Amino acid sequence: MVACFQSLPDWSFQKLFAGKRVLHFAPESAIRALVQPLAAGYVTADFLNPASDLRLNMCQMDCLADGSKDTIIACDVLEHVPDDLQAMRELRRVLSAGGTAVLTVPQGNGLKVKVELPPDASPADRLRLAGQEDHQRIYGEDFAELLQQTGFHVTPVDESCFPAKLVKRYCLRPPMLSTHPLATNHRKIYFARKVV
Repeated sequence: MVACFQSLPDWSFQKLFAGKRVLHFAPESAIRALVQPLAAGYVTADFLNPASDLRLNMCQMDCLADGSKDTIIACDVLEHVPDDLQAMRELRRVLSAGGTAVLTVPQGNGLKVKVELPPDASPADRLRLAGQEDHQRIYGEDFAELLQQTGFHVTPVDESCFPAKLVKRYCLRPPMLSTHPLATNHRKIYFARKVV
């Protein structure tokens, strides 16, 4: 993973995390192991998991001051929150000037705009329409635009941004594409920088 990021000079682990105040939502242990030793301060957050440092609703992070974090990591979190645009505004508020949110979301293949499920959708409907029983939505190609609407400068990164040897070594492109209508064959990482 680090090798992939190192091939993107603007988004290297050193630039994103070294000496930074990092907030990590729904922390993945592998990412935590790479980021925590670099960070000046590293805090985990989750709405449901009591093992996290903060039990935090991403839509209303009142316990965090404006500009108090330099980097925020949220991989596959925004599809779970009730109001994703409010969560994006809160992420921007909490970031320092020039700070970056590192985000991933499930995006349907060929889906142009996000599909928002009704609040009363059953778990079975959520599974059928958005791929998981607790998903509120599935994103389309408009995800970067949604981030821009909330004040971010967005750089999407996918397998086309990496050298072929890294794509093959780290399986950044699935060897076989799924035909399932909710498959996310072409994953992206979104670097959302707070511009002031």
